[in-house]
Amino acid sequence: MMIDDGEAEAIALAQEQKCRIILDDRQARSVGINMGLRVIGTVGILILAKKKEILSAIEPVLQNLDDTGFYISTALKEEALRLAEE
Repeated sequence: MMIDDGEAEAIALAQEQKCRIILDDRQARSVGINMGLRVIGTVGILILAKKKEILSAIEPVLQNLDDTGFYISTALKEEALRLAEE
């Protein structure tokens, strides 16, 4: 499975530091999970921020990400909005 050098370094550091890692790339997430890391993505961070009342809504942030070329599938966006109770 191919991941880029930056993702490989981030995974190695997370493993060394025994900390959660933020990964959005599907292959990198798979590698991290297979290595026993706690993996979260950008959308997961947004949901946590909403639940902790750091953000009042995630929909505008998701739209902004989409507008700037950050790919989020329709299914993931719908699930995120459901989990964030929006």
